[in-house]
Amino acid sequence: MKRAKINFYLDNKNDNNDAKIFLNLRFDGVRVKLYTGYCITPSKWSKDNQTVVRNALNKAGESFSTINDRIDLIRKAAEMATSIPLIDITAELLKKEVQKNIDNNLVVPQIEEAPKIDFFTVFDTYIKTAKVVERRRDHLSTVKNQLTAYIKEKKRSKMSFEKFNVSFLTDFDIYLSDGRSRNTVISKMKILRAFAHYSLQRGYIKTNPFLTYKVQQERYLSPVYLTKTERDFLYEFKGLSNKLDRIRDIFIFQCMVGCRVGDMNNFTKSNIIGGFLVYSPQKTRTENPVIVRVPLSLQAKAIIEKYSFLEDKLIPTLSSQKYNTYLRELFRHVELVRPVVRIEPGTNKEEVIALSEIASSHMARRTFIGILHKTVKNEVIGSMSGHTPGSKAFDRYYNIDDDDLLAAIGEI
Repeated sequence: MKRAKINFYLDNKNDNNDAKIFLNLRFDGVRVKLYTGYCITPSKWSKDNQTVVRNALNKAGESFSTINDRIDLIRKAAEMATSIPLIDITAELLKKEVQKNIDNNLVVPQIEEAPKIDFFTVFDTYIKTAKVVERRRDHLSTVKNQLTAYIKEKKRSKMSFEKFNVSFLTDFDIYLSDGRSRNTVISKMKILRAFAHYSLQRGYIKTNPFLTYKVQQERYLSPVYLTKTERDFLYEFKGLSNKLDRIRDIFIFQCMVGCRVGDMNNFTKSNIIGGFLVYSPQKTRTENPVIVRVPLSLQAKAIIEKYSFLEDKLIPTLSSQKYNTYLRELFRHVELVRPVVRIEPGTNKEEVIALSEIASSHMARRTFIGILHKTVKNEVIGSMSGHTPGSKAFDRYYNIDDDDLLAAIGEI
């Protein structure tokens, strides 16, 4: 009786790549080589058992059990082909006989393609389940919205995990850099890095693209804010248009109370209690709620009185985007153009730029802190600005300015 020798082997021993798994069939001096349709990394292959080791996956995400079932069924197909009497056996005839058994579905079931996993469905789940504070969850949603806008603007086809690679990350980085500071872009790319780690743990991606694409570290210079002289100059400036006069009032009020623009837009007359502005900052309300009490300065009281005709709002409000645009127009008009140093968006390099070109609502908050910082304890400032105890937000204000240097020289 003729005997058959059936075994399986890998065609490549390079452990950095998946190798194809082949059937090697020898029968009556005839040899047949047949590709099984699967690949596996050599380190996950048992040469003794001629199977994939338990719990292993190949780079296509196919499990050890799926591949081993295929190997077992192809083995049976080969055994069937060599169990019937064949006359004038040739390699071509033997291969056709094995393939016929496979094609006739006698031993091998059809392999169904796994359903595609929707990228944004997974991202939605990540947003809901990520172990982050609630305000951070809003940042995750923002990044998802920016991904959607990016795909629409670039007229790309639907986003998928297959496209979640270094090339995509590089292009998305460039897209985000248009009009945003480098530090802002870096913070958003860090969110994507965390999502990539989440996806890798759950098998949605096989290789983390952030192993190649490196996220830079944020760079922070000393905060830019108005000096007390500049603030008072702006407050007392005459001859502004109605629009710029209103913007000036909003900005000076914010400089006097140190609030964030989102909180300021919600202030009503009920927030004034006994000469104090009293409110709970939105940013820390969820995980660390505090009540802020800020005594109203004469300037703040004058601005509130100026807009007392408003039915409920404390002062006029407008969107953050328009506010920042009009602020820059205001600063140019009154010639607040002192040169300052900042990190240039897109390049992460230092540049000298006019104060008017980076005026923003947050500069008012920094002005409140910066003016007080030299003479008032951090704990007192923090209680009025809404910073939590132990916050590192004040560290950047420990800079040596020209006044400090001149005062030191005066002691010589």
